Amino acid sequence: MDYLQQLEWRNFLFQSKVRVLNELRNYIESADTYELQLFANDLGSVFTPDGKSLREILLHVLSTGTAPAGWQPFRFPSVVPPMGSGGAHVPPPPPPPGGISAPPPMGGPSRGAVSPSVSGTGTPPPPPPGFVPEAAGNLASAPPPPSSDSVGVPSDSLGGSNISGTPDMGAPQGTGAALKGLSVSGGDVEEGTGKQTGEGASVQTLETEESSTVETPQVEGASATESAALKEEVLSSLKMVDIPGGSFVMGANDGREEEKPAHKVNLSSYKMSAYLVTNKQYRAFVLANPEWQKDRINPDFHDGKYLDDWEGNEYPEGKDDHPVAFVSFYAAEAFARWLGKRLPTEAEWEFAARGGLVGKKFPNGDKMNEKIANFAKRYSGTTPVGQFDPNGYGLYDMAGNLFEWTADWFSKYTEEEQTDPKGPSSGDYKVIRGGSWISSAMTLRVSFRIDEEPERCGYIGIRLAE
Repeated sequence: MDYLQQLEWRNFLFQSKVRVLNELRNYIESADTYELQLFANDLGSVFTPDGKSLREILLHVLSTGTAPAGWQPFRFPSVVPPMGSGGAHVPPPPPPPGGISAPPPMGGPSRGAVSPSVSGTGTPPPPPPGFVPEAAGNLASAPPPPSSDSVGVPSDSLGGSNISGTPDMGAPQGTGAALKGLSVSGGDVEEGTGKQTGEGASVQTLETEESSTVETPQVEGASATESAALKEEVLSSLKMVDIPGGSFVMGANDGREEEKPAHKVNLSSYKMSAYLVTNKQYRAFVLANPEWQKDRINPDFHDGKYLDDWEGNEYPEGKDDHPVAFVSFYAAEAFARWLGKRLPTEAEWEFAARGGLVGKKFPNGDKMNEKIANFAKRYSGTTPVGQFDPNGYGLYDMAGNLFEWTADWFSKYTEEEQTDPKGPSSGDYKVIRGGSWISSAMTLRVSFRIDEEPERCGYIGIRLAE
């Protein structure tokens, strides 16, 4: 591999972290220590106006816990060969085994988490004499990285950022898009607007808060009889658990800003599914509702990574009982409505996750361990639902394996006491809870919450309520 190819590979590493660079000031003070150490060496060619490399900045943060004030990241372009002392070329870090990987075609707003990376080697080269750094603002159009959250335990990411394991692909036009009417075939819930077009094809309609509509042609699929049988099969496989009504303190005053202030919430009784929705169950849904199949879903309902680990309508072999991942909020909501159920509110989710315990950090107490959850990449992927110990209410995987969609639009907490809260009527981001198999222990706390774009398809799954 020649020198220019090596530079191009290193440039790809930088580009894959562009969202971190664009929002680094907000991210860096809350980023996981392990994650910062993982990619610090890769950022040796990123410079601040005073000539310090971002690697130096990261090392400073690792030792002090704070980011220097008044700086912005700048990128050293790969087209300019770095120079060492005496004008000699300084070789870049070697590429990973397997050669150069081309960056994926991605794009979207910069609101993401950092992903694990290949650590570079050697000392970062300084910029050449007289070099004027390129402004970080010019990087906004570069492809964002696959979004994931951190692996370490000391402190967790990410201040108001997304933790979903996939790239940020952008949102539909308009803000505050909410599911006011969404129809699915083969079920009893038909709350959307139906039209007839062409040769008898029906139309699936999603209405937004701006009173605009997005129409998705409904393609041919299972017959009404077959759809009913698929639905009954899924319903019979569900285990809904009674959650008693009660009061609890929601949030945590010792947590992140999004978890504050802790406040009292009163809830009526309800039910939640003991397990996350599995690949097998979701496959029945897409067979009965072909408009939600991977190659037919309306592009406004996902970010381009919908069912990313599936091939067509087939999930990975041997993963029948693994939780379905890479589903957007819209898809999760449609699945729930197909069964005549719903997604839990954020308050319902946290109350259920606590499992009857008072003032504890995790679903099973104040300490997280491998008997309780799949987290911190210990299993290199999802695990079958129900493999770990349940919490006090008999709910499995309330921590780890996959994040879970809730019904609520994200909003800041207040100190006001609430009864059966359902969040604001509209917003830009939905709330996800629970952490995933790549999450650090801090992310698995019952009070931890993340604001996420409803189109996002990542390490996020579905749990039902009624």
